[in-house]
Amino acid sequence: MLFQIFKVLLTDCPKLKGYLPKHLPHLKNLIIKGCKQLGASTPRAVEIEGVKMDTPLESLSIFSCPTVNIPINHCYHVLEELELSECCDSLTNFPLDLFPTLSNLCLSRCHNLQTISQGHPHSHLKCLTIKVCSEFESFSDKGLFAPQLESFHIEGLLKLKSMSKRMSALLPSLHYLYEREQCEF
Repeated sequence: MLFQIFKVLLTDCPKLKGYLPKHLPHLKNLIIKGCKQLGASTPRAVEIEGVKMDTPLESLSIFSCPTVNIPINHCYHVLEELELSECCDSLTNFPLDLFPTLSNLCLSRCHNLQTISQGHPHSHLKCLTIKVCSEFESFSDKGLFAPQLESFHIEGLLKLKSMSKRMSALLPSLHYLYEREQCEF
């Protein structure tokens, strides 16, 4: 019997080390939570720490895995949803251009994240959340340019210097903006 795995959930496995299986061709959704020792172990579509898998991953969530990192020398053409929380400790710059089809991005408690860089308009991003990233200071020099962005939530970014004065031109589809400096966490 042939099994097709579409979703993998790894949660609260603090001693888990090593790699995921190398052949999961139908995997679409991967969630990793509380696997603090897990390092190099996610599919090629996400190419985390060099695991080579041809997977059309559409959704990736990583929680409480500080040693898991996303290399910035690849382009993630298929990924539509990305949620990073308390992970990717080496990530200081999130290069939005490497995720051209991303529609939902949530960055939470990425303690070393300082900026989101962008060289081109991002035409798929609809929802952006950045919460409690203590070192976050800015977006790209010209501001965040996401003409389809509808929801923008920023909270607990104590070092954020300013938002673009041209927000109405850069974010013409924006319907919801939530900004809060302090957090009660």
